[in-house]
Amino acid sequence: MSDVGARLAAVRARIDAACGAVGRAPTTVELLAVSKTHPADAVRAAHAAGQRAFGENRAQELGAKASELAALPDLRWHLIGSLQTNKVRDLLRVPGLALLHSLDRRSLADELQKELARAGRALDALLQLHVTDEPSKHGCPPNEAEALLAHVRERCPAVQVRGLMAMGPAHGDPRSAFAAVVALRERLRAAGGLPLATLSLGMSGDLEAAVAAGSSIEPGTFTWGSKRLYVDVLGEYYFKKRVALFFNLRNVGDATEDTEVSGPSTPAHAQFRTRLDYASLWTFGIKGTF
Repeated sequence: MSDVGARLAAVRARIDAACGAVGRAPTTVELLAVSKTHPADAVRAAHAAGQRAFGENRAQELGAKASELAALPDLRWHLIGSLQTNKVRDLLRVPGLALLHSLDRRSLADELQKELARAGRALDALLQLHVTDEPSKHGCPPNEAEALLAHVRERCPAVQVRGLMAMGPAHGDPRSAFAAVVALRERLRAAGGLPLATLSLGMSGDLEAAVAAGSSIEPGTFTWGSKRLYVDVLGEYYFKKRVALFFNLRNVGDATEDTEVSGPSTPAHAQFRTRLDYASLWTFGIKGTF
């Protein structure tokens, strides 16, 4: 079994255990492998290990990766990141596009409807809700969700709302946030009559709480394992396996407990050597500090 296959098996075992703890069948939860920032070869390895559903954050990266991997059978692509209206047409060109997780405003619904009508097709989507107080997160405020759903149903028939998506808090217990989503779903069901059967709650660290709340799609960001990141205080960072991207470093920020600080190779080249998951990086920054 490949490294990716072993990690997938570990995540699936964790899903099975979480389902068993609350009396759910494991088949009611779909593992979504979040492949953002990972190369096409990593998706190929996961596909060989039986994974079929993959999530990407950006329409452009999703389009390029899906085109490169179009020959792989049964791939299902999810866009889990925010979508700009000017990227809707690009998104709809993606082969194997299965679900949009980030429908959060009327203007996006209207643009989707226009392009879907032009293409003569429909698209499944989730309403993205903002249920925490964190400004870094996106989504429709819960008190506006009913109006947004009504707008989509009345004006955007090609956009098929299948459920709700929400992130939990970055820190602390996510259960109250997830409970709020479940309660809102019941109100929306009563108001509009849609089943809203799909819930996509949280990320890998929230798996057990999300499954207990009823999540049917569980994004897994740790499936791929960690990569070693080198941060040079003077200017550049790169990944050990492949020199991929270069950025000017403005501020290293705080070291974490997983950070090994190496001695400077010269007085001018102190380095921080860090082992982090991609999930720990936010817009290519450590804690948003650079």
